[in-house]
Amino acid sequence: MSTWRDIWKKSIKANRLYSLDENEGNEYLATLSKKYETEKKDGMIQYAYAEALEYRNQKNEALKKYKEAKDLFPVEHWKNVAQHTIDRLTANKNADEFFDKNIFHELLWYTFQKVYEYVYLDDFVRYVCLSAISRADSEWPLSLVDFRSVLELQIKATFPKHVKSFIDKKDFSLEKIINQLQKEKLISSQLASAMHKIRISGNAATHWMKSFDDEDENNYWNTFNKDDSENLNHLLKILEFFNNYNRENNIKLSD
Repeated sequence: MSTWRDIWKKSIKANRLYSLDENEGNEYLATLSKKYETEKKDGMIQYAYAEALEYRNQKNEALKKYKEAKDLFPVEHWKNVAQHTIDRLTANKNADEFFDKNIFHELLWYTFQKVYEYVYLDDFVRYVCLSAISRADSEWPLSLVDFRSVLELQIKATFPKHVKSFIDKKDFSLEKIINQLQKEKLISSQLASAMHKIRISGNAATHWMKSFDDEDENNYWNTFNKDDSENLNHLLKILEFFNNYNRENNIKLSD
């Protein structure tokens, strides 16, 4: 894993720790900053720290850290992400107030913000999801594949005994485990439907990418429509469920 991705992955852990326990978060942030202070500086640690500060309603401190993150980011894309967040916080608005969720691109970045707020999800799940969203403009089919992975990884983290029972029988599939969770009334029929749609879209995108060649490039977005708000809304519903379920049932997912 590249240094940048390693920093990002660990910054998400720092974000969770600080969001839930200020003292524990500060300790981990100090360790993380010290580890990377001699390497190429990057704004991701400061950005994740800012998100945690905002989660704890420390808005003035969060704004300062967002600005530090923007200055440290070496890539224009991430400077724009930070600036967008600065604009939102300067307007004193949360994600629900700031983004127009009827516009795909705004819904995309609304989802990005919500993933940072969903600190009861598995850290690696959050990392994969954020990474998929950040590159969605140019690689939407790959994002769909990642969303399917997010679903499977989080099911395995939240319901390990159910997953193990299928694995022990050598009969595991994402379709079967979703159906079993619905049968046991651990998830609603509406949520199961959303999960199946994410599963099917991810499968379709995987098969499409395997057959992709240069001649298909002009049909890239015709096959997988860039304005795919339906799948983003399904994903949001799923992530909200797991965040709430894990919190209410005190499920410890990450070290």
